[in-house]
Amino acid sequence: MEAGQRLFSLTGSTHACAIFDKSANMLCLAEDVGRFNALDKAAGALLRLGKQEEGYLLLISSRLNADIVRKASRLNIEILAGMSAATEGGVEMAFDLNLTLIGFLREKSLTIYTHPQRVRVS
Repeated sequence: MEAGQRLFSLTGSTHACAIFDKSANMLCLAEDVGRFNALDKAAGALLRLGKQEEGYLLLISSRLNADIVRKASRLNIEILAGMSAATEGGVEMAFDLNLTLIGFLREKSLTIYTHPQRVRVS
């Protein structure tokens, strides 16, 4: 995702959202100064491509609140991961929606908040 962030590389001040399939192929990537806008743009791109059934993992460069979780769930995403923390409301909603929620995603570490059975760590 980071390699495709053209605006972030120029400004250092945009959010990004990418959606991947089960084989870790990136289906779409969107950037915007607003995290919700980045997610909405990625969702729109996924729908325009006709790949809404292929979305599996959504990666976003922001904290994970209930609104982000709700939008991911509406796309039938099974794993939502973010670079920052999850809010209490985000964790509760992810648990109720059977969505795996991962925060503080780094190269060698992560925090799994809900439904860890979908994650294989090697």
